Amino acid sequence: MQRITFNMQEPPKECEGAHRAWEWWITATEEEKAVARRQMDEKNEEFIKSECKRLLTPKTWKKSMWPAGKEIRFCFRDWDYTLQADHETAKAVACQAKALSDKIIAGSTDNAAFIGGTGCGKTSLAIAILTACRKHSMPCMVLSTAELVSSLDSSYGYDDARRQIAKVEKAAVDCSVLLLDDLGVEGGPQIKPVRRDMAQLMYRISNARLDKATLVTTNNTPAELGRMYDERIVSRLIPKNKGQIVDMRGLDDVRGK
Repeated sequence: MQRITFNMQEPPKECEGAHRAWEWWITATEEEKAVARRQMDEKNEEFIKSECKRLLTPKTWKKSMWPAGKEIRFCFRDWDYTLQADHETAKAVACQAKALSDKIIAGSTDNAAFIGGTGCGKTSLAIAILTACRKHSMPCMVLSTAELVSSLDSSYGYDDARRQIAKVEKAAVDCSVLLLDDLGVEGGPQIKPVRRDMAQLMYRISNARLDKATLVTTNNTPAELGRMYDERIVSRLIPKNKGQIVDMRGLDDVRGK
C-alpha cells in the first residue's frame, strides 16, 4: 500500500492532545517515527479487518437456508444436559463444542463434524458455535442441505431462482464459518449418490473453503457419506482428526422436550 506523505503543521495550542503529538513528532528520530508508523499501520489493518467482518456478517447470515425455513437460535447456556439419560456424555459433547468454538474464534480454520442420531442436539451445538463466533463479528452462515436441494429443484427454468442459488453459493464461500446442516439427508434412506448438480455445488463450496472453518452435522458415518459424494468432497468436509469430531451417537432424541 502506497504511503501518503505530508508536512505536519503546528496545531493550535488549545488542542492540547494534538499539540503534544506534534511536539513529539518534530523531535522524534527517524527510527522512532518508523516504529510509530508501523504501529499505526497494524492498528489500521486490524480496524479494516474488523470492519470487513462486521459488514459481511449480516450479508452472509441473511443468505442462510434454514431447516423448514425457520431460523434457529441457540447458545451454549441453552444446552440442558439433564434432558439426556447419559448426563456425562451430554456434558462432554457440550464441552468439546465449546472448545472447538474457542479455537475458531482464536483463528483456527479446521473443520468440525457433529455425528449422531436424529434430535440429539447436533444442530443446536453447531448453532451455539456460530452464535459465539458472531459475537466476535465473524461472518457466519447456515445451509440446510435439504433446503438447498429443494432450491435446486426450483431453479430449473427460473432465472430468479438460479440467481438466488448463485448468491447463496457466494455467501457460503465468503463467510468465515459455514454450517452444513444435515449433510447426507439428500442421499435418502437408501444412501444413494446425490444428484449431480448438488454434488458439483458441494465440491465448489468445499474446495473454495480449504482455508476457512466449516461445520457439518450429519446422521451418517464418513463411509456412508462417501457412498453419496465423491471422496474429494468428503475429505474436504469431514475432518480426520478425532478431536474435531463431536460423536453424539447414543444420545437420545430430545426434540420437543
